[in-house]
Amino acid sequence: MSNTLKICMVIWVTFLLIAPLSGFSAGTRPETFVQESPVCSGFEQSFDFQLQDLNNVTYMLSSYRGKRPVILLFWTTWCPMCREGIKKLNEMYPQLVKDNFEVLSINVREQESKVSRFVKANSLAFKILLDKTGNTAKDYGLVGIPTYIIIDKEGCIRFRDHFLPQEELKAMVVK
Repeated sequence: MSNTLKICMVIWVTFLLIAPLSGFSAGTRPETFVQESPVCSGFEQSFDFQLQDLNNVTYMLSSYRGKRPVILLFWTTWCPMCREGIKKLNEMYPQLVKDNFEVLSINVREQESKVSRFVKANSLAFKILLDKTGNTAKDYGLVGIPTYIIIDKEGCIRFRDHFLPQEELKAMVVK
């Protein structure tokens, strides 16, 4: 097993052991997150947020409601699976735009300068938002990264996992 993989496994196991003690787990979502909504019948309502990108432009998830489906990707620069997923998402991005998706890539608790270097080195085309405090990740109940969340036009969460379901993507958000 490579050293990088061993380090990632140690970090992951440590996170799994410490997260429940800190309140950072899937069960600690705010009450506003899981809302009963006639629009979402059977699905969770997404949690709104305001985050800035690398140019200090503020984006709100709710601004896409009623307009287009959104793919959220929570990630960090040090995560090998995140780097792999980001590269794949960057390759898919032109087709996702044609299919009317918005991609909001949310970096979790890393220094802006580090994220900026990573974005430039990888020529990322989609929006990179900064969750400087980790509160948005916590609100969404993240347990591990990368985490993909697909939200339909009505703001309903249609998918949440550590991979992007490429084949089923369009079907998930068609109503």
